[in-house]
Amino acid sequence: MFFILSKTADVLLLPYTWIVIAACCVLFLKQKKKKIIAGGVLIFLLIVPANTALVNYLFKQWEMPPHSIESIPNQSTAFILTGITKLNKKPYDRVFFQKGADRVTQALMLYRKGKIKQFVITGGSGKLLSEGRAEAFELKKFLIDCDIPEEIIYVEHHAKNTRENALLTKELIKKDTIKGPYILITSAFHMKRSMGCFSKVGISCIPFPVDYYSMDDIDNPLEYVVPEVSPLGHFTVLIREIYGYYIYKLIGYV
Repeated sequence: MFFILSKTADVLLLPYTWIVIAACCVLFLKQKKKKIIAGGVLIFLLIVPANTALVNYLFKQWEMPPHSIESIPNQSTAFILTGITKLNKKPYDRVFFQKGADRVTQALMLYRKGKIKQFVITGGSGKLLSEGRAEAFELKKFLIDCDIPEEIIYVEHHAKNTRENALLTKELIKKDTIKGPYILITSAFHMKRSMGCFSKVGISCIPFPVDYYSMDDIDNPLEYVVPEVSPLGHFTVLIREIYGYYIYKLIGYV
């Protein structure tokens, strides 16, 4: 039940939802004063969350800074969180990635540099109302296709959220006596919640954030003033993550 609520309740917080509500108010409200207020809110929502510079600044404040490769201990165990593949894309003889592929490609890079000795991939299907193909197995398939020995890849394929990623990973490493040091690899915007969850269940990890939304610099001055579609989508991602983090904090998951 919590999984379903966590995936649906945040709809009310999203900019698109409020854009639709404001537009409906402009169209259907009778009082002129209320129409003007709704129109102002609509303009605000269409301009401010779509500002590249502003959204980039907000992500820079939220995302965990990157760690150097040299700071990662040799022969570590990498925890890779899923949420990066297109499970409904055929044919199934390969893995199709969406944004976030850094989670596995940079883990692969760390392995090639001798930083990682084994992998723990955690994540189920992510479907709300039915069981589907577990994404952890898809990432395992990808790593094997990249000539990673199957015997050093461990899979946890039931977790449906970050809390379960941590709990079920703890069970797995106890069962199979998987030793540290442990490296947690996930998207930079998601690292704060992930580290909180793993710490809460007693697993000490070194964060290795990847898949950044933020840029170090903005070169085009127009991005400070001209609204665009992509920042609005990125702002939605950020709102969802902040909402998720504080819900987790409220119920004691981080």
